[in-house]
Amino acid sequence: MQSRGAYQTLHLEGEAKSESLVTYKFLHDRVQQAAYSLVGEDERPALHWRIGRLLLEHSSEEERDEQLFDIAGHLNHARELITESDERHRLVRLNLEAGPKAKASAAPSAATKYFALAQEIAPESSWQDDYEAMLQLARERSECEYLEGHFEQAEMQFKIALSHAQNALDRAAIETIRVSLYTTRNEYERATQVGLEALATLGLRLPLEPRQMAVMSTLLTAKRLQGRRAIAGNGNHLTMVEAGYTF
Repeated sequence: MQSRGAYQTLHLEGEAKSESLVTYKFLHDRVQQAAYSLVGEDERPALHWRIGRLLLEHSSEEERDEQLFDIAGHLNHARELITESDERHRLVRLNLEAGPKAKASAAPSAATKYFALAQEIAPESSWQDDYEAMLQLARERSECEYLEGHFEQAEMQFKIALSHAQNALDRAAIETIRVSLYTTRNEYERATQVGLEALATLGLRLPLEPRQMAVMSTLLTAKRLQGRRAIAGNGNHLTMVEAGYTF
């Protein structure tokens, strides 16, 4: 069953488009549960699809944000009926909005489900057609999986993200998440190794036990790289500062 409120409001569309929507509300959760139980299993996806579409299409931006979990939930239940690539991309984006919102509400388990469903729904060409969304999904899911203690799943998502990352900055951003998560688990040696590998992708190489001169040399190199990125960033390129890298 959906969370409280998912079936509490049902919108029915009038035959004429000019007609306003009629809204019905159940007075009690048990009533809505009883009504839902009368719908056959094979008919439920279509019902979820209709409710989700009506909520999505007839909600203001503010209402859409308030009902985001309900909208995504209904359409996720109807995902097998959504076959058009554009519609599936749209649902991926909805889950990508719902996931961080759930994570911000201290619900990493719910967030993980939104991210996982988005990856399941995404068309095969998504890494080419919607690279930024897919990369964010893998990063976000890896972090949530790690927070829940699902370390193998987290590592799998890291590998997926790294294998598709198109540039050094994206790879370094993924490795930065790994460093933070390993550090929270007191895995300092592992965090250090990953951090050094991340720096190497940016052209900054440090030995595992560097001498002071090596540290100073690398810092100077970093400053030079940062300056070059800042100059390049005056166009449409992402700078190291914008990506979250400071030295």
